[in-house]
Amino acid sequence: MIREEGFMDKELFRDICSQLMGRQSFPALHHLGESLLHPELPDVIAIVDSYNLHTGLSCNAAFLIPKVSEHIIRAKLDQITFCLDSTFDDKYTIIKRNKKSVRDNILAIKKFLEIKKMLNRKVSITLQMIRMKENKEEWDHIIELGNQLDIDQIALVPFGQ
Repeated sequence: MIREEGFMDKELFRDICSQLMGRQSFPALHHLGESLLHPELPDVIAIVDSYNLHTGLSCNAAFLIPKVSEHIIRAKLDQITFCLDSTFDDKYTIIKRNKKSVRDNILAIKKFLEIKKMLNRKVSITLQMIRMKENKEEWDHIIELGNQLDIDQIALVPFGQ
């Protein structure tokens, strides 16, 4: 698939949200890209909230810096899914195709949890791993990690779904 790279215009997004009222209650703020890279993500979340819709996004936690965590939590993010497709650095960098480490992800998730607690805000958190043959021996590790971090939900999603 060939598609133009870029970010959706906020006014177009506002128009889409107005059309969703009464038809959809949970627009996902992700698909084929990294939501955290959107320069106006907190504003986009606030737009969704202004239409009394629930907000959620799926992301690579390694890109989540504390300032962005605070801004998206304050903007009333309802749900976030942290995708961690390996608990081993060598596999993680191959699967995710970036130079961030598993440790970078875990530290970002811990900081997000700390900020959420400091702001006394309810944000549902999912730790997700795409189940692949490459990470089969790690499925128990991700469950253990999610429990250690006190994550709300742990999801092992079959590849391709």
